[in-house]
Amino acid sequence: MDPLDTLHEIRQLMERTTRFTSLSGRAGMGVGVCALVGMAVLGWHFRSHHLSYTQFMQGELPAASVRWVVGVMSGVFICAVASTFYFTFRNAQGTGQSLWQRQGQRFWLSLALPLTIGGAFCGALVYHGLFALLAPASLLFYGLALLHSSRYTFRGIRYLGWGEVLLGLASCFWIEQAPWCWTLGFGVLHILYGGTLFYTTERAQLGRETGHGNLYLS
Repeated sequence: MDPLDTLHEIRQLMERTTRFTSLSGRAGMGVGVCALVGMAVLGWHFRSHHLSYTQFMQGELPAASVRWVVGVMSGVFICAVASTFYFTFRNAQGTGQSLWQRQGQRFWLSLALPLTIGGAFCGALVYHGLFALLAPASLLFYGLALLHSSRYTFRGIRYLGWGEVLLGLASCFWIEQAPWCWTLGFGVLHILYGGTLFYTTERAQLGRETGHGNLYLS
């Protein structure tokens, strides 16, 4: 056996014992597609009812439109979570890992804690009618959650986390561009991240040897 192949297998074994390596690039792309579809649906609703994002930020949307926004965003969230668990579960089966083994538990807990706090904070913003800060807050807390959990999975996820944080900060100061920042962060960046993760890891796990190790873990 080629010594490089042996070292590659040893490295993969060590990584699996210390990190949760069953995250799926297809899940990341699925989240991105859900976000883009959700924003497209909201854009269609706003245009067809002659509404604007400024009205949303100022809390001036009709009650029916507010329910529409909540419904669409809830649908995006449910579909994104379902996509993540479905593809990650399938990937875990292929790599012999469990979603709930020790490494997986550490990853999901480190991800869930900032997201739960961020969700509560966003709920407070809605309660006080501060709709303009919803997009920046969701980007910031999600980015921090990714950075916090990157210790237990592919380190490449930290780049996605930094992208979300930077977009969140940018939308805090350019609040009128917040919808575009949210779309870029949750939509486009997720698709790029998912595609990169799939190309650098899952293709190899599906039997395509690259001979260069796992670049996304470095």
